Amino acid sequence: MDDNLSKLNASEYKDKINKLNTLIQTNDKTISNLLEKTGMDYETLSNISLDVTDEEKALVKDSYELITLLKTNNESITELLQMIMKTTNDTKNLLSNIKALRSETGKLEDNIISIDSNMEIFLKRHCVVNNNSKLYLDGINNLANGILKFNNEGVTELSKYVLKVNSYSERVENLVKLSKNYHGFASGNADNTSFVFVIKK
Repeated sequence: MDDNLSKLNASEYKDKINKLNTLIQTNDKTISNLLEKTGMDYETLSNISLDVTDEEKALVKDSYELITLLKTNNESITELLQMIMKTTNDTKNLLSNIKALRSETGKLEDNIISIDSNMEIFLKRHCVVNNNSKLYLDGINNLANGILKFNNEGVTELSKYVLKVNSYSERVENLVKLSKNYHGFASGNADNTSFVFVIKK
């Protein structure tokens, strides 16, 4: 690409453009010389009535035709030069845009590589999160089983003992009440006191 851009600036193209400009100048000089020889300007020459001798007529006619040809050539060469300059500028702009596009394409390629790399990292981390989620779920299930076992083997058993303790507590409270009223075997409240004996074999 850069080689093509440098070719546009090469001296051979400048030389060809300079030759075309020189040709325009030469044509202009020839036109001036011819007009000088006839002693007229171009408009007068084109409108001249041909009331002159054949030799003069031939000179005027030839001069007019040559001047017209040179003028037409100059116009065509000028248009060609303008087209060349426009095409050269357009081509330079196009090459510059292609160079910028190539640079941006390189950046895009780098970004795609970066996205691809980040996706690989994301997928690896997703797998880790997925595995950890399974471990977390297994942990929750183990915890639920542990809580159920704790409830069945611990809390339920303790509840049974609490019920037993409550029943013993009521007995103890009743025994304490009785003992407050009991003043001894020989006291006056002996008739109100009953003794229960448990005999084990």
